[in-house]
Amino acid sequence: EAGELLPLYRAKVREASKVKALEKLCSKWARIAPGQLSPDFACPDLSGKVVGLSDLKGKYVYIDVWATWCGPCKQEMPYMQKLEQQYRGEKIVFVSLSMDRWTEKEKWKLYLAEHRIQGVTLIAPEGFKSSFIRKYGVTGIPRFMLIGPDGKMMAHNCWRPSDPRTELLLKKLLSAKN
Repeated sequence: EAGELLPLYRAKVREASKVKALEKLCSKWARIAPGQLSPDFACPDLSGKVVGLSDLKGKYVYIDVWATWCGPCKQEMPYMQKLEQQYRGEKIVFVSLSMDRWTEKEKWKLYLAEHRIQGVTLIAPEGFKSSFIRKYGVTGIPRFMLIGPDGKMMAHNCWRPSDPRTELLLKKLLSAKN
């Protein structure tokens, strides 16, 4: 959709630096557009084992980008856990990717234990300076994404777990003959 704006912007804006800035932004967005091969990432889990998107290939991957200091993120956690429990054993994996920095990992681990967070729980050691943030163009959290079993981006800004449309989408995807 952003690509549709570019010709209009070029027609209205004459300042080359502004046009170039939007072109650069559209190029970034195009790399994570639905149907594009999703960028790989690799982040440590609770035990320190590094888990990457390539490790999850063959399943739908629903990613929750969050942090322990983010109120709206924490509000979504019970809904995320409900979906994870409901679809356990299905062709989907739920990834909770924390933007807490590695120096805050004890706070992250404590939060996961206190709230009995399950599923794939990862931490981006550099927080908002992580390569994940750059590759996926995340500008704020919470952010939810859906990646297909083929590793292609389905939704860069998917509905929250609390939104009924999320469950409807997952039911539809998982009931389809793949």
